[in-house]
Amino acid sequence: MTKLIVRRGLDPEYYGFMTVTAAANGDELIVDRRRVANRPPRDSRPESETADRRGPASEKWIDEDVIVVHC
Repeated sequence: MTKLIVRRGLDPEYYGFMTVTAAANGDELIVDRRRVANRPPRDSRPESETADRRGPASEKWIDEDVIVVHC
């Protein structure tokens, strides 16, 4: 099974399309419920935490609005 996590705040038509697409493929659609980011802004964190240690972007991202998680 695959889960599609969709960013909140998009057009209702987008959610409708994603719901139909997920159902047709046997996937689960999850709308991200977070209202704000969990981390404080970079400027308010110590310098040791501000170094960008991230690797390349995950290939799980379809675009900026959807993450695909294979379970």
